[in-house]
Amino acid sequence: MNDRNKRGFKGRQLIIIIFVTVTLFSLDNLIPVKRVSLSPVSDRSVENPYFKYRTVYGLKTYRAGNSLITEEDILNALKESNIHYAFLTDQRENIFEGNYESYYILNKKLEECKEILDPEKLKISPLNLITYLKFFIWYPFNKDLAYNNIWKLYSEDTFFENFDPEKDKCFVGTVQGNIQFKTRNISFPELTHQIMLVKNYIFLEEKLIDQLYSTKLNLYLSMDSGRVITTLYYDPDLEIFVKTDDGFFTVGDLIDLSTDPEIFIRTSSGKFITAVYKNGKVVGYFPPGTVHIKPENPGYYNVVVFKYSFKLPFNLFLGVRPVAFSNGIFFK
Repeated sequence: MNDRNKRGFKGRQLIIIIFVTVTLFSLDNLIPVKRVSLSPVSDRSVENPYFKYRTVYGLKTYRAGNSLITEEDILNALKESNIHYAFLTDQRENIFEGNYESYYILNKKLEECKEILDPEKLKISPLNLITYLKFFIWYPFNKDLAYNNIWKLYSEDTFFENFDPEKDKCFVGTVQGNIQFKTRNISFPELTHQIMLVKNYIFLEEKLIDQLYSTKLNLYLSMDSGRVITTLYYDPDLEIFVKTDDGFFTVGDLIDLSTDPEIFIRTSSGKFITAVYKNGKVVGYFPPGTVHIKPENPGYYNVVVFKYSFKLPFNLFLGVRPVAFSNGIFFK
């Protein structure tokens, strides 16, 4: 083989290597694949009476484990991410409790609700190893892209293997909250994107007032009764409430069918699919908009919202992963 042919052969090899590498590193944008038929959304319109508060739960500070997080780190991360409420879960961390302008650091561990979706407990397997490695590749250059890859490690199974709506009362998503290395200008890993990864939206009947202990009590009681939806990185702006003859209810509530209940589920526009489950089985997939359901039999409903990358003909959706989970609504 002459030099010219050798150069051509090596060039083709390089192109093949580049093509295979790019394909492997892009594969997680195409899988998992779902084939679902979307049901139409409703044109019914009822105003949501609940206030929704974005909260992170389970932050770990330097007083717990090997983390080096300080009060200043927490406050800066809350401000940068526009999250106003953070729950610490170790009694040793009540030193940080307080309200700082409109930001709150609260110390209380849930008693009833199960803590799930903890990034520290994500399973790394040969199937998602490349996605995990992409986190470390992107981290020095673009932390948004880096944590986008951590989000992709979550699946429906991550939720359903750790939470059973029939046996477990309720759940809340746990954030990692960990910094292992700090200098004057560098923190690794970066806290702001950590707390954006797993967020909890808490439904309250009344608006919070600017007082530390009433804020803590109201958020805590709503969380511990299951009035929570949890989002992973992306926020589909999920709203869930139930209109009845006796007033309004939401996730975590037990509702009597004699009160003529109607469920309303809403998501914002975007590449989202809303899956509605009854007693653990999917009853329908819906595009963004308002889903209206009139329950007629006892049981429980819960919702999973998926984000997808591409839509193909024949109802094929590529790169489908969950971005929100709801606690159950129970009917008797």
